[in-house]
Amino acid sequence: MDVQIEVNGRLRVVSVEPDEGAFRVVIDGTERRIDAAAVDASTFSLICLSDGRRTSHEVGLSETGLPGEIAVHMPAGVASARVVTGASRFGRGAALTQAAGVQQVLAPMPGKVVKVLVAVGDEVKARQGLVVVEAMKMGVDGVHTCIPPLASGSSHISVFNAMHNAKALGLDHNITDVEALQVVEERLMRIAELEGLPVGKPLEYDHGVYSHQIPGGVISNLKSQLAQLGIGDKLDEVLAEVVRIIEDMGYPIMITPASQFIVSQAAVNVATGERYKEVLDSMIETALGVWGWEDAGVPWMNPNVRDRFLSQPNARILRKKYERTKEIGEQEGSVEAFRKQYGLTGVSDEELFMYHVMHGDTELKKIQPPKTYYTGKEPLALLLKELSKHRDVSRLQLRKGNSYFDFRRD
Repeated sequence: MDVQIEVNGRLRVVSVEPDEGAFRVVIDGTERRIDAAAVDASTFSLICLSDGRRTSHEVGLSETGLPGEIAVHMPAGVASARVVTGASRFGRGAALTQAAGVQQVLAPMPGKVVKVLVAVGDEVKARQGLVVVEAMKMGVDGVHTCIPPLASGSSHISVFNAMHNAKALGLDHNITDVEALQVVEERLMRIAELEGLPVGKPLEYDHGVYSHQIPGGVISNLKSQLAQLGIGDKLDEVLAEVVRIIEDMGYPIMITPASQFIVSQAAVNVATGERYKEVLDSMIETALGVWGWEDAGVPWMNPNVRDRFLSQPNARILRKKYERTKEIGEQEGSVEAFRKQYGLTGVSDEELFMYHVMHGDTELKKIQPPKTYYTGKEPLALLLKELSKHRDVSRLQLRKGNSYFDFRRD
């Protein structure tokens, strides 16, 4: 019999049947044979056999406090699950609203309640925060900030906003030269204006972040790249595909480089109209273990997806390259060996490390000097030098107080 189970908000169709001392489990059409043994009252050891591959997992179960819902503790994280009966998937909120007595409030991310800002009997307005984790009040002595226009948006908060809030809380900060920060802000704002770059603004709350888990820098690049490809309207489809790929990949930690790989593959899947019609080399490398093992989700990858990746024509080449790299890494004096292998004998250690980590990003060889922007505060000699490059400028007059300067081209 098929049973609908809601896992982290996503509906899954599951069937379980006894099978010679084990269980035949079908999840959304994918069949697995699972041998389960109880370790204790709330922990189970599972041996999963799928497509000839055998994997072992240990999972724990605990109550969440919500009717019919349990928390499933896995090596890759914690998931909430509940069997969906005849009631609407979205009926749980209404049921809780009507329930009497003490109710449990669950946060979408694990955390610790450090302060409750209301007391029993207080009147609470809609959307007023009940439980707030305030880093500064907790005694955290360092916070990440940015200087506008690079602050806000998908970035960190503004350093000026952080200083303002610290002052409002009666806390000291270690910023001693605010004027210097203001000069940097002014310069960056000018560059943004000249280049037509966006200025960071506070974003509306997006609960989808807890599903796709894409870091701020990655999602801002994704939006830009989709627009360049002419499929900017496909953003929601790509984000939904990211969630599916995360599951396929065994729920890897969504930090660099996994987040970039998964987002890029999701964009390719949506652009081609078929899942994994084209598989990126980085995804094949992930399946090979190049980018980590447990933290990359490899032991928990969907076996069918992993087999598909490793059956790609380029997989054999990438495997040999990875094995060769490991051999070099085990050799004494391997740093110089890598320099010779990459042909980067004249670059800094930082550039060599970046090239190695990014597995041969040839763009590093094309690095150009940074572009120069002028603010109008440069020496007069520099102004004349730059103006001399423009042949259409034949005369310049400058006046300040009683001083007068007249420049004419011969």
